Amino acid sequence: MHIKSGLFDHMVLQRTAKNVCDAIIKGTAVVDGILAARVKSRAGVAKNRAARVMGRVVRGCFSARLTGLPAGGPYEIELFVRNADKRAMDSIVVHDVLVGDVWLLGGQSNMQGSGRITNTIKLHEQVRAFYMNDEWDIAQDPIHNISEAVDTVHNGWVGPQKPRARCRLSASIRGAGPGVSFALEMRRRTHVPQGLIPCAHGGTKMTQWNPALKKMGSKSLYGAMYRRFVKNGARVAGVIWYQGEADANGNNLELYFSRMKKLIGAMRRDFN
Repeated sequence: MHIKSGLFDHMVLQRTAKNVCDAIIKGTAVVDGILAARVKSRAGVAKNRAARVMGRVVRGCFSARLTGLPAGGPYEIELFVRNADKRAMDSIVVHDVLVGDVWLLGGQSNMQGSGRITNTIKLHEQVRAFYMNDEWDIAQDPIHNISEAVDTVHNGWVGPQKPRARCRLSASIRGAGPGVSFALEMRRRTHVPQGLIPCAHGGTKMTQWNPALKKMGSKSLYGAMYRRFVKNGARVAGVIWYQGEADANGNNLELYFSRMKKLIGAMRRDFN
């Protein structure tokens, strides 16, 4: 069994207004049949309850909803396909899943990370990042590992800034942005897990973030951000934006307000 979107090891699922998850999971399986899930929780919240039917696998594909897991975790989630005799024919186990709030990070260098990395920030196991190589892990600067990015708009970029690899060396290395500190503070205030989806890129203008370029997918900044949103179940708490220096000149300055309004409108439509 293979999961394409909505559920991965170490991820944070966005909670609903009722403080529980409601995730859309898509993937493939080697056999058709009834798709079910079994959830275990270290804290006992899920009570190791019996498997619940989530849908069906038809022609090797499935789209199902995982609902009702309270904010917190971690959870271990087993998906499996069973036949008419209720025998499991294909399965996958997803480990260390949290439920809380998830944030998209967009903008240019200050969001990507221009500050000096220090060892003064105490990390938290419930503050995670979906790094640009499409893997979830504990959030630690730099979270914009652009040289490893799946989206070609980042690692194939030709511009004023060279891609900077994810590194954890000395305090002289630059790569700290506001994302990790923001998530740590939100975790302190809300007491629920926090997830970050970094999508920023240094030196970029509003025209390069144009929502009309979404159809270009991974070859555009907005399209890449939208792909990462969908990959993680198409549900987030909000967007954190830090950009403007590249537009602080000439005609771009006068057009910034209208472009920003269009961007916010598109985000509210596309990211709900």
